[in-house]
Amino acid sequence: MLKIKLLILGIIIFYTAIPASAIEPNDLLIIYNKNYEQSKEVAEYYAKKRAVPAINLIGVDLPEKEKISRETYEEDLYPHIYNAAASLKKAGRNPALLLVYGMPLVVSKADFPAVRQHKKQVIAKIEELTSILAQLNARLDELISNQIKPVKKSQAEGMDNLPDMLNKIQRTLAQTSEYRKKFPPESPLPKNVEEIESIIIRMVGLAPLVQEIERKANDKMDNILNLGVLMENQLLRVFFLGATFENAPELASTMRIARGLAGEAKFWYSLKDFDPGQESSASLESELSLILAEPYVKAKWLPNPFQKQFDKLHGIEQIRDKVLKVARLDAPTPASARRLVDDSLWAEDRGLKGVFYLDARGNGVKKMAKAYQVYDQYIQNLHTILKEKTHLPVVMDSNAEVFPENACPDTALYCGWYSRGKYVAAFKWQRGAVGFHVASSEAATLKDKDSQVWCKRMLEEGIAATLGPVQEPYLHSFPRPDHFFPLLLSGKAPLIDVYYRTIPLLSWRQVLIGDPLYNPFKKHPAIDLESGEN
Repeated sequence: MLKIKLLILGIIIFYTAIPASAIEPNDLLIIYNKNYEQSKEVAEYYAKKRAVPAINLIGVDLPEKEKISRETYEEDLYPHIYNAAASLKKAGRNPALLLVYGMPLVVSKADFPAVRQHKKQVIAKIEELTSILAQLNARLDELISNQIKPVKKSQAEGMDNLPDMLNKIQRTLAQTSEYRKKFPPESPLPKNVEEIESIIIRMVGLAPLVQEIERKANDKMDNILNLGVLMENQLLRVFFLGATFENAPELASTMRIARGLAGEAKFWYSLKDFDPGQESSASLESELSLILAEPYVKAKWLPNPFQKQFDKLHGIEQIRDKVLKVARLDAPTPASARRLVDDSLWAEDRGLKGVFYLDARGNGVKKMAKAYQVYDQYIQNLHTILKEKTHLPVVMDSNAEVFPENACPDTALYCGWYSRGKYVAAFKWQRGAVGFHVASSEAATLKDKDSQVWCKRMLEEGIAATLGPVQEPYLHSFPRPDHFFPLLLSGKAPLIDVYYRTIPLLSWRQVLIGDPLYNPFKKHPAIDLESGEN
């Protein structure tokens, strides 16, 4: 029982301080494909239903297919949306995007021919810094041990020795800290201490000094503290947006000031094996999230700054201000796409009623990888929360198999896994239903009439909102069910904010399908995240 209470308390704490959603109909830019007549019709239909200004409809000239090249994205789509979003932001709005029926799903893999030349420069920089660090470390070792230890040639050779060199530096710094403790602040310091501290600053930068000043801060230290904040903000940008070869020199200089030669060396080393074409394909909406944040790394994925875990980071609002929230009002047919907004408005007015079905794998998953066990536990956590803190009817299946056909009448909400590309018609979806199935590539197509991927089939069968990946996304890219659904049930945020509060990655492969303003529990919350009372 104590474990259950701690779990529920953790979820409540996780969402008590939810940033207020500023997204209003005037903030939405509705993007449609001018080559689909029905695309504009769906855009106009949504605009009318949600009172989005007609001026916020943006038509783009794109191929009539679900996948576009990186070149098409950058030449025919990016400039139009960038300009529209930047103009809306300049006017004091908080722009968000809604892609409608007829817009592509996928931006294909990138090709960057200049990478090899950049890599040569990176390798040369790593070798240079490794040599300098070896010399500094040997001198520091000498100062604290009073022994002459000539630098071995192998210490200063090649980038492959950098990790070992950094480990050795850590050991030397630990020894230096112990040596420094021998001299109380009020006692005279040996002459070598000044040189020791100079070397330490060169090695690890000003960040430790700024942190020490913060602990003893006074009004006279504002300028130094501001310098520290500015440096950390630059490093924050590297964390959330990565480093491209084009902006690497500028970022490396900041890294040297903040984290010293060792930090700069690690920065360059992180680019050593970087291939911007590696796994660079992404869902269109996830890529569009970062158009105001250029330049950013387009290989693999980047962390989503809207997650709760980043709320207290200095400078996080500056990063979030550059990120657009993007959803998709799409389905196999224009009529189905229009239905999504109709059902959302209907459920907002009358309430979303029905059963919450959870499909964990229970004992079947224990024979698999640890990551699968962890995600299955998230579904089980959600079941505990629902039973303890809501009055919703809940059905939990813990068999390795998914729900069989016709097993789930009156489905209002659903989360389960794992039947890859093989939808099972287990559900009778209630009007306004929300749910997602955890499996690879379940949003790979919304148009292929023969496809059985879950997102397409759930939309055909009547669900109002779902999410899923356009290609292999890896398990860690899905929202945690025990975070996504409690926030949805609280009525504290519309669908697009629930998604962006809980999706782990951007510039990657997940899509949110549904009315972005949909909030089925706004009038009648099913859970109270602030007090813990349902």
